[in-house]
Amino acid sequence: GVINAMGRLMRDSTAIAIGDADGIRTQASFGGIEFANATSLVSTVLFLDSPATTSATTYKIQVRSNAAAAVYVNRTQNDTNSADLSRTISTITVIEVTP
Repeated sequence: GVINAMGRLMRDSTAIAIGDADGIRTQASFGGIEFANATSLVSTVLFLDSPATTSATTYKIQVRSNAAAAVYVNRTQNDTNSADLSRTISTITVIEVTP
């Protein structure tokens, strides 16, 4: 079957930079579809957040699939030691803008 992988940007426990609500669709920041077990999801999310707080704030991503399939971040599924496979990175850059 077709597996949808998706992710969202979070500020503390609040999802931010997500698509509009529409029916029972999952609101996400990015996503991809797997066909025949061959999918790589590369995504860039650029979002200007206005949290309206001076408290410490935690940003993170959450990922999931629509099936019992695992989602791997920054590695391949089998993660074997092979020059044909890669290890990648994820970054979140936060810049505080003060008036």
